[in-house]
Parts: sequence; C-alpha cells; structure tokens
Amino acid sequence: MDQLSWIEHLDFEEFVNQIDQGFCILDQQQLIQHSNNQFAQMLGFTPQEIKGRSFTSLLDSAQERPFQDEPQIITFRTKDRRVIRTRIRVLHNAATSTRFLLISRLELNEQIKSNVFFHALSHATPRVAIIDRDLKFQYINFPLTEFSADEIIGMSALDGVQPEYVNGLRDALEMVFEEGIPGSYEISEVGKNSQECWISLQINPIKVNNIVESVVAIGVNITERVLAEQALRESESKYKTIIEQSLIGIAILPPNPYRIVFANTQLGTILGYTPFELVSMDAATIADLIHIDDRDAIAQYFASCLQQEDGIGTIQIRLNHRDGRQKWVELAAGRTYYNGEYAIHASLVDITKRREIEEGLKESEARERTLLQSLNDLIIVHDENDCYAEAFTGNQDILYTAPTNYIGRHINEVLPESISSRYLECVQQVRQTGINGQIDYPLQIGSKLRWFSANMSRHEDMRSVVVAVRDVSERYEVEEILRRERRFFRELAETFISAKDIEELSQRFLNSIAENFNFDLGVYTHHFPKEGVLRRTFTVGIHSDQVSLDVQINHDEIKTFLVGHVFEQKETLFIEDVEKELTTKPFLHRIYELGGKSVLAFPILNERHEILGIASFANYNTRVFSNDEKELFDIIANMLGTAFEQKTVEIALKMSERKYKELITDISEGIGIADSEERLLFVNESLAEILGYSGEELLGMNLLDLVPPEDIPTIRMHTKLRSEGTPSSYIHRFIRKDGDMRTVRVSGVPSKDDNGLIDGTVAIVTDITEQVKAEEALRDSELRFRSVFESTPVGMHLHELSDAGELILIDANPAADIVLRSKHDHLIGKPITMIMPEKYASEELIARYYDIIRTGKPWSSESIMEQDGVVVGALQIEIFRTSPRTLVTSFLDISERVIAEIEIRKLNEELSQRVDERTAELAAVNKELEAFAYSVSHDLRAPLRTLDGFSQALMEDYSEKIDETGLDYLKRLRAAATKMGSLIEDILALSRVTRSEMERSSVNLSVLVHEIVEEIQDQYPEREVEVKISGTTEARCDRRLMKIALSNLLENAWKFTKNVDHPMIEFGTQLVNEKSVFYLRDNGAGFDIKHKDKLFVPFQRLHLEDEFEGSGIGLATVQRIMNRHGGLIWADGEVGKGSTFYFTIPDKGE
Repeated sequence: MDQLSWIEHLDFEEFVNQIDQGFCILDQQQLIQHSNNQFAQMLGFTPQEIKGRSFTSLLDSAQERPFQDEPQIITFRTKDRRVIRTRIRVLHNAATSTRFLLISRLELNEQIKSNVFFHALSHATPRVAIIDRDLKFQYINFPLTEFSADEIIGMSALDGVQPEYVNGLRDALEMVFEEGIPGSYEISEVGKNSQECWISLQINPIKVNNIVESVVAIGVNITERVLAEQALRESESKYKTIIEQSLIGIAILPPNPYRIVFANTQLGTILGYTPFELVSMDAATIADLIHIDDRDAIAQYFASCLQQEDGIGTIQIRLNHRDGRQKWVELAAGRTYYNGEYAIHASLVDITKRREIEEGLKESEARERTLLQSLNDLIIVHDENDCYAEAFTGNQDILYTAPTNYIGRHINEVLPESISSRYLECVQQVRQTGINGQIDYPLQIGSKLRWFSANMSRHEDMRSVVVAVRDVSERYEVEEILRRERRFFRELAETFISAKDIEELSQRFLNSIAENFNFDLGVYTHHFPKEGVLRRTFTVGIHSDQVSLDVQINHDEIKTFLVGHVFEQKETLFIEDVEKELTTKPFLHRIYELGGKSVLAFPILNERHEILGIASFANYNTRVFSNDEKELFDIIANMLGTAFEQKTVEIALKMSERKYKELITDISEGIGIADSEERLLFVNESLAEILGYSGEELLGMNLLDLVPPEDIPTIRMHTKLRSEGTPSSYIHRFIRKDGDMRTVRVSGVPSKDDNGLIDGTVAIVTDITEQVKAEEALRDSELRFRSVFESTPVGMHLHELSDAGELILIDANPAADIVLRSKHDHLIGKPITMIMPEKYASEELIARYYDIIRTGKPWSSESIMEQDGVVVGALQIEIFRTSPRTLVTSFLDISERVIAEIEIRKLNEELSQRVDERTAELAAVNKELEAFAYSVSHDLRAPLRTLDGFSQALMEDYSEKIDETGLDYLKRLRAAATKMGSLIEDILALSRVTRSEMERSSVNLSVLVHEIVEEIQDQYPEREVEVKISGTTEARCDRRLMKIALSNLLENAWKFTKNVDHPMIEFGTQLVNEKSVFYLRDNGAGFDIKHKDKLFVPFQRLHLEDEFEGSGIGLATVQRIMNRHGGLIWADGEVGKGSTFYFTIPDKGE
C-alpha cells in the first residue's frame, strides 16, 4: 500500500463502537452532526455542546486543510484554549456529501494509540515496523534478537540487521524519506533452525502535510522465491553448459530468411567454422553450407517442422565443410520460440564415419552373400516370428527340401513334429538370452537317415536368429561305431572280470559281439586238444542249431568246414560276399546253405600261438568290412586270447591304467613325470601347451634345458629335497618353444618304482604368468600412488574401520605434519577421537566421519582461525570414502587465499566509498552542465532574436534609405545570427546526448539503417544513391541514441557524395583483430588522413562551408554516443576516394 490506511482494514461499525479515539460526522457545510464522548472530551466539551459547531472554528489555524485524502496532523484549540495535536483520517460519502472523521490525539513521541489497530497488527503475518526520520522504531510487531517488541521502541532500526545489509538498508530508508515514494530492499537472516531465510522489505512513506514524517516497513518472507531463483540459475547454467559442450551440433534458425542466431561449439567443429562465424552468416552463405542436392529436402523438412506435422522424425543430409569436404549429418529439428517468433531448433550428429562404415558394410554384405552361397553348410535366418526368412548354401545335397518350399513358412510347418518342438525352443531361447545354442537332429532324406547339427546365434538386430546347419552324418556314424565299440569293450571288460569260467566267458562275449556288431548268426567253437575236436560250445541267432556240433581235427573232412580252415590257417577270415567266393573256397558251402551271405571268423590264440577256440559270425546279407573293423576284430581276438589265458586281472589293470592316463591327459593343470636326471618321461596336453611343444617333442627332453640359467639352482635344490623323500612347492620360469617366458608354480612329489625306491618326480605345474604380472602391476601402482601420497603438498590422513567399529589412523603423509603442525608418527594406529587437534575436534565432525564411511557421501568445509579478531590461518578440509572400510581426509592450507580475500574486501569497500564520492562529484558537474545548458538556451537566444528582429525591421522598413552595402551588411548580420542559433541548438543537442538516460535492448542495426535511409530519401527525392545494407547486424544498444548516431553518419555520407557521378553507401560488419566491427562506407569527397584527429572535435571542419554545409558538431555527437555505449569509433579515408567510419558496440557484459 502506498500510504498507511488504518480504517480501511477494520469493520467500520465495530471500529466506531470499540475504539478509544475521537469520532465525528460532518455535513456538507462542515457542521458537526454527531461526535462520540472521546472527541468531545478531547476538546473539553460535552457531545451536546459540540454538536452543530463549525468544525473549522475548532482548528488552531485557518490555513490547515483538514479534508485531504491521506492522514494528516491537525492542531485544535480546546475549550480552555489549550493546543492539542491530533492525527485525523477522513472518509467521504460522495452521495450525501457527508464526511466521517477519526481523530487520534498524539503524545509527545507521536505514537499512534489505536488499541484495536495495534492489537490486530501485532497478530498480523507480515512483519510490520514504523520508523521515524532518525531511523528509530516507533512501532514493531515482532521481537528482535534478545529484545521484546516493546523494548525495541526507540532503538535504531539498523541495530538488528546483519552488517552486510546495514548500508543498503540505510540508503533505502533515506531515499523514501527524501523522495517520498515507496521503495524496497531485500535482506537475509539466520532463523531459529539455523537456516538462512530472505525477507523483502516494502518501505512506504507516512506523509503529514506532504512531508514524510515516518515510514512503515512491511517484511514478507521470500525464501522460497529466492531458493527457486537460485535453483533456476543453477539449472540454466547447467543446461547452457550442456548445450555449449554437447557432442551434438545445436543451432537455432529463425525463418524468412533463415539465419543462425545460435550455434554451439560442436556445430562449428562439424562445419569448420567458429560459432561466431556461423552466427554472422547471411541466408545465402548458410544455403551454401548445404549440399545442392539436399537443399530442397531440408527446406521441406524445416517447413514441416514449423507446421509441427506428425511423424517428422530425422533426416540425413550432406553439409559442405569449410575445407571443401562433404560431411554427412543426421538432423533432428523442431519448432521453438525465439524473440517472439517461431524458429527452428536443430540438432545435428556427424554420421560421416557411420555412412562410410555402412557403405563398407553394404559391399561387405554383398561379398558375404556371395560367400554364403558357396558354403557347404546351410545358413538359415529365422525372423522374429520364427519363420524361415533367408537360406544360403552351395551344397544342394544338404537341403531337406527346396528353399522355395519353406521360405516364409513357420518352423512347425517345415520340420517334422518330433524335431520342430526342440528346434523352436532352442531358437526362442537364443533370441531371448543372446547365448548361442546348438541342437542335433536326424532327417529322413530319401532312403537314408541323415544327421544335422544346427548352431544358433542371435543376429545383431536382436530379433532374428542365424542358424548354421552342417551335415554330421559321418560324424554320427563314426560316433555310433565308437559308442558301439566302447559299449562292447565295456561289456567285454566286465565279462573278463566277472566271468567265472571259459563257458560263461564264451557265451557272454559271443552275445556281445553279435549284438554290438549286428551279426545274424554267431558260433563259438572251442578247441579240445585232448579229444582232437573243435566243438560247438555256444551259438546265437537263427539257424545256429543247424551248425555242426563237432569237427574232427585229424579228419580230411576238416577242410570242408569254415572253422577247420581257420584252425589250419590261424588267421582271421573276412568274406564280404559268400556267393562270389564259393568256387574258390569250398569250406563256405555249409554256411551258404544256412543262408549266410557274409562271414567273419577269427582264431583265439594263446601266447604260444596255439588255437584255444574259434569265433565265427555270419550275416544273411552281404557286408563290407572296413579296415578299422578288421583291425578291431584282430584286437578282439588278441584280447580274447589273453582272457582265455586266465589273465583277467592283468587286463583289468591295463584298463584301469588307461582310465587314469586319460584323466591325467585331460586335466587342465600341467602334469609331468621326470626321472632323477630331470628327463621328461610323461607330459599331459596342458603341460605341453604351457611349454609350446607337442607331447612327443617333450618326451626325453631334459627339464633344465627349458628354464633360464638363473632358475636352475632353485630346481636342483628342490630335486634334491624330493630325492630325500620330501615333497616341495616352488616357483620358477619356463622358456617356451617360441621364446616367450612363462612363470609357473610347481608342486612336486617323489615317484617310486616297484621296489619302493625313489626314481624321479611327479609334478603338477600351474601357469601363474598373468597372476604374477597383475601382482607386479599392482605393486607398481601402489608405489606410484605412495609417491604421490608422500610428495603432495596437501596433508592427508588414511583411516580404516576396525573390527570393533572404530576409525583408526593407519597412515599420514609428511604434508599433514606441516599443515596441521603436528607429528603423526606416534598417532598411527590410534582412533580418530585421539588424533584430532583440539581446535578442530567436535562431536559433530567425528559423527561426520562415521556418516561418510556409512553413506559414501563426501564432505568438505573451510575452517578459519582468528586471533584478537584477526584471521591468522585457514584450512580447507575434505573427507571422502575410498572403500567400504577406508576413507581419506585431506587438509589444504588456504591461509594466504583467505587473508587475501579479506584484504580484497577491504579494498573493495574503500573503492566503493571512492566511487560514491566520485559519483557525487559527477552529479555536481552534471548540475553545472544543466545550468550552463539552461543559460545557453535562454540567455544567449534572446540577444540573437533581438539582432535578427531589428535587422529584419531595418531591411523591411528602411531598405529605401540604406544603400546596397548596408543591406548586404544586414543580410550578413542576419545570417550570422541564424548560424549562431544553429550552433546553440547543436551544443544543446550534444549536451542532451551526454546526459540522457540509456535503455539498452537488442537492435537490428540493418533495419534501423533502412529506416534512416528512407527518411533521407524522402528529404532529397532528386538524389539517386545506391545503398547496400548487410542482412542482419544485431547490437545491444539504446535505439534512440543509436538512431541519432547513424543519422549523422548517413547524412554526412549523403552530403559528401553529392558531387559523385554514381554515389554509393554501404553498411555492414567485418572482422578486425578477430572482433566484429560495424562500418559505414561511401565513395564521396573523402578526407586527408593526416587530419583524422580533428574529425571528432566539435566545430572542427575539414571542408569549406560553401563546399559542404554543416556545423562540425555531428561527428562529435556520434563519438559521444559510442563512448556512452563503451564502444569506439574511428575513420579511414582518402581525398576524392571516399571515407569509411568504423565503430564497435560491446555487449553489456564485455
């Protein structure tokens, strides 16, 4: 509120009934129609005596006007002629011309005594205080520091204010007292909760007879607004920094025509220009930045952005780099507001490299597609719907069906149901997890069952799955054979071990061979030497009972039997097609008659090469025996011979040895066996891989030849220990075959022969090269950090949380001793409560340490030490956690900086005082200038008008009496007076330019020049002057003053080109010393450059007046305007070749 309004805040009826102030009602003749007891008693009357009296007759002075709108002090004469001073407030009812008066008697201290008002005011939410001209409290509705509201009355209003706000508040209060207009001032204070809050004081004058007697200050809490503004500024700064430092090029382009008004650093990097150069470009230059083939596309894209059409997305275009290269960018744009108009905000990502890679990928894809078409494998791509999307192969035999039969179809529609479910599950799992999968499955192709292996991996598009299908039928056949052989040998071994006698052994091995090798008929014929007979002991399969029971060895008929032939030859017999061999091998007739088409028979021999029995097998169809099978059956025959020699135990032992050998061979650790001379007798594959040799190469090599010379003593020492029966473990190095050095850990135990004597070493070798390197790197890193820790000038403490939950000092660098002026050697190992210096120790700080170790949030603070009110030192403390159990405290001595800052503040205060003094001096000078201007304007013009008037009267009234010479003198006199008047006007204009208020704003100088040129052309329509104006030249300036400056420059250019055949004037900007400078150039009369110092001096002219009119004040005016903007102006020219005027207008922040 502009003035203190008492009655307007109260209910009128309640106010009249309850207040203890005087009250009366006046009619339109100012006669008292009613009054309350308080008003009558105030003047010594009764209400009946005072009713009907003239209100003005009660006043002490007839000069006072009691019916002003604002509250005022009125003096009354009482019935006994005493003088009392009161404050009245008038309410006027315009409809009835009735006035209502509220009268308060003033005590000596002139405090207002409205109990109702002050009771309401004391409970008001805003803080309210009334302050007199001595800046002392008259009233306050809130306590201040340790004083109550009543105790504060009469105290200085500046006593409770923080020191940094005292001067500002004093100035604000004094300004309201002096100027009589409301003011404001913002201060901050620390509340009861130790949090800072901000208060806005609205200061309003309380006037009496138009004189400010006191002011009312109303305080409003603006903490939320201030905090919001601070957050907004921080956010603005953060986002501005993000935009400026963004890796994405960013620009703002207003349309019609498009121009760049903002460009960040990354956009300049993409195009090879500085942001300033981009902002300075006109529309044509900006268009040249775009590849000619992409200009229509980007124009249509920007138009869509301005219309905010849906689905605009991004666009890829080519831009022209400064060095001539083409840059591909991906552009995303949208519509925004800029200076009250729609504009384009554009984000550009340099995708040149990506485009090059994509082009390369396309070529690579074509090559890969050609390569895929030549593969023996089948490559299949399943899309996100589990359909066959693509298929590639160069091997038509691998196809289950033609690609045209399954491309676009679902997996379940192509593969048999028994396979499709497993295949589909694997595809979906690979797509979901990204982990490669593999599945083998059989397919019946024609009459043959073929096996395929499908290896699946997720495509980089995250949706498709690529499957490489390989025909593994051969592998499965081999594996089936291997499985069959393993099963057979396992059964055979079990038979050898568990069979109680030859009969059980014969029966079980016969059944096993027939079953595992798919024979239709099997017969075991045992040799009974004493009886001289080969007797059928066991059979398997159909027609087996038709085989002859006994064959006499010594009978000629033996040659007609298959078993007889094998008995005599003692060799394994393989007949793949019996029918073809009948003519040359008559012993086959019997088996042929039983239906046999192919035959296998082998003798079972002992170590003395004697026949123990004969195993014979037949198939009822032809059969091809591979070399592997022939070799296998020879092995079986030998094994059976061994078994029949009652060496079941030895065979079991050999099988056990093979099992453990396979275990040793396949283990990941290196295993080696060496004799007492360090010669290698056995190495597994892992050890061979560590040494870089094959296993065969290492056998027989001396171990000492594989280690560097300096490690040999260590090996010999441990070999000696093992020779004494002591196991040992140690580390040494091996030299690989390729020369690389590997570090290993060896765990060796003595090996013993059958007699229990130590004959060498069995060792497990672990490659720890990478572990050793990592440990060395860790040690190097620790040394580096230790060096930094020891040499840094920042004091540091390293604390660790003990198992007992205490923070223990475990290390301190030398700088800590210097900064804290304390030795820390005796403090290492002690808890933080014992090591903290007393001047810094506090429970709050110690709690802070434990909070940081718990939360990981760092903390920093500055501690300032004073002595007798003088700062003698300062310390910056930072605490941060380095691991869940350790934290570091750093101490930096900032005493010099803090003391320097204090000195700077003192200097600033002194400088501020000097500025105030200088400002006062300048204000006095300005008043003198104003007085001088007034004198020039009024005192000098009057004589000139007199001279001009009387000269004109002489010429008009006495021209016939004055000769030609006299008339010429009069004309000259009038011309001189006119010129003198013009000079006075120019001086006043120059003075006004110097003293006028400035209001800076963003001004387009090109538009302003257009405006001035049109005005000049209207004045001189007969002149034809070519004017060139740059597209956009923005400046922060006072538009009115800048128009005056540009008008002077353009009028000069217009004037000095009047004698030129083709006059031309040009306005624009150019770079001078990497800064933008405005210029105005003409091709007129020019000037002698040696006189350039006179250009801007008032009334100095470089041309004769009869040649070019003017007063010589225009350029001086221009220079003063530029000076007021903090800019510069200078000129260059040559006689007869024109002039160029340069000027700068810095931003307000420069």
